[in-house]
Amino acid sequence: MDAAWWNELSIRRVERGETDRLDLVDDFMLKRLPRRVWSLDTVRDLMIRGCTDLRLPPTRLGLTGLRRIGWFRQRGATLPGWALGLELGLDWSTWRSIRNHIDPSRLTGLAIGPRDQVDPQIVPSRPLHRLEFWDLTDGTRIDTLVWLLNQHAPHLEHLTIVGCTVWPKAIAKCTRLRTLSVTESPLTRFPEGIEGLKRLEGLTWLRGKLAALPPLSRMWPRLQQLTLGWNQLRMLPDDLGRLPHLQELGIWHNPLSGLPRSLASHANLEALNAHETPLEQLPGWLFRLPRLQVLSVGRQPGAVGDRDWTLPPSILDSNRFRVRIRHGGRRSINRHEREDRLAA
Repeated sequence: MDAAWWNELSIRRVERGETDRLDLVDDFMLKRLPRRVWSLDTVRDLMIRGCTDLRLPPTRLGLTGLRRIGWFRQRGATLPGWALGLELGLDWSTWRSIRNHIDPSRLTGLAIGPRDQVDPQIVPSRPLHRLEFWDLTDGTRIDTLVWLLNQHAPHLEHLTIVGCTVWPKAIAKCTRLRTLSVTESPLTRFPEGIEGLKRLEGLTWLRGKLAALPPLSRMWPRLQQLTLGWNQLRMLPDDLGRLPHLQELGIWHNPLSGLPRSLASHANLEALNAHETPLEQLPGWLFRLPRLQVLSVGRQPGAVGDRDWTLPPSILDSNRFRVRIRHGGRRSINRHEREDRLAA
C-alpha cells in the first residue's frame, strides 16, 4: 500500500488524540507539510524519513507543541533555522557537518548508515532517544553498536538495526523502547530477552527467517503496529486478536494460509497488508471490522487468482476502504474505482 495512505493513518491518530507522535515516511510525492498537519498542536515528536522532496518553510506555520523533529534520509535537504532550535534526530553525515553550528545537547536521535565511520569523540554525551544502525556485518560495527547501546540504553525509545548477523544482548537493557525495527536477521525465532521490552508499541521484523511466533498479548500488551514482511511464517499466534491496541498488521510475503479467528472481534485494526501470501480466501468477518480502512492483498503461484477472487460489492462501493488487489499486472482498486470482474 502506498506510503501516502500509511501516513494518512498516522495523521488521523493524532487528530483523534491517540498519540502525540507523527511519522511521515517514504512519501516521494510529498513536497510540503499539509495545512492540517501544521494545525496539529498536540504533536510533540515529528519523524520525517525518506520523503526526499519534502522541504520545510523558512518560518514556522504551526505545530506549536512540537519539541522534537527527526530528519532522516532526506537527500541533503537542509533544516530551516526554527527547526534547529528543537531537539533533533539526524543522519550521522548531517550531524557531522552541522555539529559546530548547533547546540550539541539538541541531538536526541542518530542514524548511522552503512558507510558511516563513527567517531566516538563527536558522539554527544546527551542521552539519545532514537538510534538507527545499518550494516552490522563485521565485528567492529557490532562493537560500536554495543557501545552505543550501553551508553544510551536507559533512554532509548526507538531502535532500528539493519543487517544484524549477531543479536546484541545489550538490547535487553533498552526497557523504555517504544518501537523496534529489525531487518535481515538470520534468527528463526525472537531472541532471548526481547520479551522484556514491555513498552513496545511498534515492532517491525523484515526480510528475516522468522518461522514461528510466541503468544504476543502478554509480551507486548501495548502493541499498535506489527510488521513481519518477508519472513517464513506459516501461521500467526491465536492471541493476535487479544492485542487491544493493534492498528496496523503487515504480514506480506509469508507462506500463510489463513488469519487467526481471534481478529474477528478486533475493535481497532485499521490496516492489513497481506499481499503475496497464499491466502485461500478472505473471511467475511474481515470486512465487518469497525475501523478497517486499508487492505492490501494479492497473489503468488498457488494463491487466489483473477478468476476466483471475489470481494463484496459493498466493499468496492464504500468510501471507507482503500483496497489494493495485486494480480499479475499489479492493478490497484481504490475507493473511487469499481471493477465488475471482482464483484461477488
